[in-house]
Amino acid sequence: MHIIRKFLWIMNLMNNKTYIQYLFKDDDFFYVTTDVKRALGLEDILPNFHVITSVYDPLIPLLRNKNIHVFCLEEEVEKENMSVKSARQLFFHPKAQNYIHNQSSRPNILTFKPVEGMGEEKGEDGYEYIGNGRELNEQFEDKINFYQILKDNFKENMVPSIIGQLAELTYGNIRDQLGESLVIQFGKGWAGNTSFDVENESDFENLKKRFPQTHVRVSKRINGNTFLNNCCIYKNTIFHSSPAIQINGISWLNKNPLATSGREWGNKFLSSKETEEIRFLTEKMGRLLIKSTYRGYFGLDFIVDSVTGKVYVSEINARFTASCPFYTKLELGSEILPLYVYHLAEFLGKDIKKEYRRYEGIEGCEVNGELDKMSNLRVGTYKIEDDGTFDFENDSYDPAKILKDEVVLITDPKNSVKIQTNYPLLASPGKFQEKFEKIIKKEIITG
Repeated sequence: MHIIRKFLWIMNLMNNKTYIQYLFKDDDFFYVTTDVKRALGLEDILPNFHVITSVYDPLIPLLRNKNIHVFCLEEEVEKENMSVKSARQLFFHPKAQNYIHNQSSRPNILTFKPVEGMGEEKGEDGYEYIGNGRELNEQFEDKINFYQILKDNFKENMVPSIIGQLAELTYGNIRDQLGESLVIQFGKGWAGNTSFDVENESDFENLKKRFPQTHVRVSKRINGNTFLNNCCIYKNTIFHSSPAIQINGISWLNKNPLATSGREWGNKFLSSKETEEIRFLTEKMGRLLIKSTYRGYFGLDFIVDSVTGKVYVSEINARFTASCPFYTKLELGSEILPLYVYHLAEFLGKDIKKEYRRYEGIEGCEVNGELDKMSNLRVGTYKIEDDGTFDFENDSYDPAKILKDEVVLITDPKNSVKIQTNYPLLASPGKFQEKFEKIIKKEIITG
């Protein structure tokens, strides 16, 4: 019976892969990114897929070994002469433009975040941007704008907040309305550089002194856990994943308490009622996006109060999410046609004959860590030994294909690492199972 199930699983994987290849057999894709890892997911399935990147990464030779096309600007231009810091600068670099137009007369351009000037209309150089325009993205993703959207449409499920310019806000007034423990967010940016924990008046005044003219959202800190999902709007229909718990607040992974250190799918930290509430709020937000002409991939963050179980809509990523590459691999490994495929099909007008199937049983964990020192760790699959050490096995970086005693490591030149599995690593929110905590902390992070 096990052999039959394995055979059927492999056949379905082949069917999905073959279907994707047939669907996009005439389409050329160019994923433009300063971080190669953003381009993963369908890179070894799409028949005409190219990665355009700026700096060398240990993943590049592995991609090329799989016959994936990679243009690396650093290989074409001396590093000291490079001034590329964004996908926009990379895309419009003459050498990148030359590569794209030598490879395709109808290039389809993908980026992690919307690029200014792309998406509002067809590119003047004949390219097609596979995503929403930046203006539509900021309508939702800017935290000041999103506050008003929540206030108008999700008042019962929004975290109590105040909007204003820091110089004009007073701690006493905020404390009276929201309490002492606060989170302050700028309109744009991510948790690593534009979100701040405020525990007292001194913290508030220091932040006010540094950024007096900045407009911020000041929110009550909710004692709870953050959950997320990945979603896609295809032909005005909302598809979404099951929720994943966000991994936060582990100091030896990231010193910033608000920075995300990963996520885990498995849905073991939510009640059925909380899960249903997240589904309801996701579909309500999706309908609002459709009304605003938004299409394709997006993600939502929710905070679930640990005491009351109340679900709050926290943030939206009106674009590809950070977890999209990892989750796409898990979808493929679970015999599901990925949301990523529906995103591509939406913007290219493709008619997908297969019905979307959300699989609640998807499991997997992705951990992001900062290495304590320069590491010789290679990208690939590692086997966990009985004594808690681990050994390099091969250069496969696909978490869907590993066994239960294996992990995938993806390192990068910035001395950080992604640890990926297709099984759970958490014992409780913010706490790894003892065996894996020792391995991650001792063998990987500290080396």
